Order: sequence, then structure tokens, then C-alpha cells
Amino acid sequence: MALPAKRVQLYCQRLDATVDGHTLVPSSNFAQDVTSIRAAFPGLPQAVVCDVKGDPIRDFAKVKDGDRLLVFKDEYDHVQPEAYHYVLYLPKVGDNVDKNWLKATRAERAAYLVAIQNNDPIKNVVRITMPHTYVQGELARINYSLDSRLKSNYSPDVTFKAMQESWYNMKFDAMFDHPFNAAEKIKPPGDPKSWDLRLLPTLVLLSDCTAGQPLLARSLVLAAIKKRTEKEPDNAEAKHMLTEDIINVLDDMYKQADAIDSDWLYTPE
Repeated sequence: MALPAKRVQLYCQRLDATVDGHTLVPSSNFAQDVTSIRAAFPGLPQAVVCDVKGDPIRDFAKVKDGDRLLVFKDEYDHVQPEAYHYVLYLPKVGDNVDKNWLKATRAERAAYLVAIQNNDPIKNVVRITMPHTYVQGELARINYSLDSRLKSNYSPDVTFKAMQESWYNMKFDAMFDHPFNAAEKIKPPGDPKSWDLRLLPTLVLLSDCTAGQPLLARSLVLAAIKKRTEKEPDNAEAKHMLTEDIINVLDDMYKQADAIDSDWLYTPE
């Protein structure tokens, strides 16, 4: 029995153009699907297709009838995802996990979230993977730690590795030092050892709270920087991320999810 064709909505932000009822034919391969989508937007030299969360589509077979897809001119076009839905997500043993959440490694938590998202009918969900009380405790510990302890406990090598594990193998420079898009080149200048000592540990905390959701986390950081610098849009130096940007992202996530003062629903130890 032949699979039915799927009809989707396409939206190109750069052109501010919407195409309703675009047909994806089951017999088409990936390249043919991309070509047909590009052809739906005359003047677009090529196309990169993403879901509403901003993640690139790798397999159109996973796209569902009625989905909304975002179309960009190339892989370096700024990916602005659709509006997010924020939820606190703290799985416990029995919720398709075989160990308490804090006992799972960062890589295990990331893989679990990626699997959840791949099967999620709503693609633009921010799943916050640590409770607010945990974040408050970690921020206090970072804030009151001696500089010498921060240097020894949160070296660039250690923190970059932790973020890469939490963000499903996405490397730091790929996240924050975009080679061709100045708007996404937000990595602070100079040697990481010369940065604000609280920036990297706070970023690790953000990665723990957005396990398996690197592109989403980057979009939130970019939005925080844009908000902070809106009064001086031409000041390139101000567009480098600051510790306060990451703290603002964390604060906003819990407010959006109505999860201020949230705690573990069970004992994680």
C-alpha cells in the first residue's frame, strides 16, 4: 500500500512569505524534497529547511501532515525559531528512564531529551531539565566561590567538555562563534582563561537546564543579548555574551514555565 502524500505549510522568514499546502511526495528523496521547497520561493538560490524549533530537517519521512516548516536561504542564515512553549521536565525512574536524573551522565540526559524531541508532535518546546531550586543553589555557589576555586574547578577544558556532553556533542565554537554570521559571533574575545570567571560555569548550568537542546539554548542567549544591546545596536563589543545574559536566560525560562521555586518531585540522590 502506497504511503499518502503529506501537505505542509512553508514559511521563509527572510522573504516573509508563506506557502500553504505544499506537497511532500513519499517517493521523493531528500534532495528532491529540498528542491521542490526551494522552488516554492522564487528568487531563493538554495534552501535549508528546519522545524519550528529551528532544528534542520534531516529526514522528511519524519515530517507529519500539517506540519509548519521554516525555510532559510542557507545554513548560515540566522535561525529564528517560532515562539516557544516552556515546561519543567524532570523525569523519574519509570518515565522511560532507568536511573535517577542526577545520577545519569550529561550525555545520557542529552540523548534522552533528543529522543523525546524526535517523537514530539510539538517541536518548539523548551524542556527545562533542572528545578529552579537546583539552579538557585548552583548560582549562589558560583557567585560566592573564590576566584582560585573557580579557576581550578571550571577550567575551559572542563567546562567546554561538560557543555558539549549536555548539548549532544555540539562544540562551544559551533554554538557561539559562528564563522560567517556576525550576529551569532558572540563568543567573548581573547583566551577563555581571561574571561569573567563566572561565565563558563554559568553556561554549564544553562546546558544542564537545556540538555539535548543546543540550538534552542543558543537562540535564547542570542535573544538575551539582543535585548540587552537594543539601545546600542551598532556596538559590536557589547554583543559578546556576558554572565548576566546567561542568568537572564535562566530567570526567564523559569518565569515562562511558571516554575519559580520548583524543586525535585522526588529525592534524586
